[in-house]
Amino acid sequence: MVQGAQRIAANRKESKGEMMAMNKKEQAELDTAKRAVIVARALNWTSPVAPDLLVKRGMSEIIGHLYNVHHETTTYARSSSIGHATSYDSTPKKITTQGSRNLYSTKTRALRALRHEVEKECAERLEKIDIKIQEEEAANGQ
Repeated sequence: MVQGAQRIAANRKESKGEMMAMNKKEQAELDTAKRAVIVARALNWTSPVAPDLLVKRGMSEIIGHLYNVHHETTTYARSSSIGHATSYDSTPKKITTQGSRNLYSTKTRALRALRHEVEKECAERLEKIDIKIQEEEAANGQ
C-alpha cells in the first residue's frame, strides 16, 4: 500500500513547483495507503502504565482520572480511602461509590493505560482464534 502511494507521488508531474490534482483513482489509492500506514502504526505493544496517584489510609481525597475498558473512555475521578466517584464532565464533588481507586494524574496517562489494557484483550482474542485455526488444521491434516 505504501509503495502505491510512493508510485503515485513519483508519477505526478510538477508544474511551476505545484503538484497537479489527482484523479479519483489516484486519490483512492493514496487514501488506502494512508489508512494502511495508520493501521500498521496502531499494531504495536506499549508499556503498561500504573496509576501514579495512590490512595493511602487516612488520606483525605485525591483527584485525577480513571479509564473504563468496556466503554473505551476516560473519566474525571475523585477517590479516598473509603470510596470513589467518576464523571465525564468535570471532577465529581463527592464520593458516591464504595471502594477506593488509585488514579492517573493526567488524562494522557489514563488513555495510555487504557490502550495497553485493550492491547492485552485483543491479543487474548487473537490467541483463541489461532488455537481454533491450529485445531482445524490438525483435524483436516493440513
